[in-house]
Amino acid sequence: MDFNAHMRNTAYLDKSADARLTSTAGWFDLRQRKLTVPPPNLAEPLRALDHTDDFQVLPNSAR
Repeated sequence: MDFNAHMRNTAYLDKSADARLTSTAGWFDLRQRKLTVPPPNLAEPLRALDHTDDFQVLPNSAR
């Protein structure tokens, strides 16, 4: 599992969804200048986070 992600945030005002923002993110190694997996002390807590019902594992982006 790499750590590319789509994150969705929804802002509510008066009980209705007023704004929805979808972001794409990844863990970037500045020395190698490519996407990579975060160090184990950060990767494990990320894997342990709760997921929404529509959670998906994205395809590996390694070439």
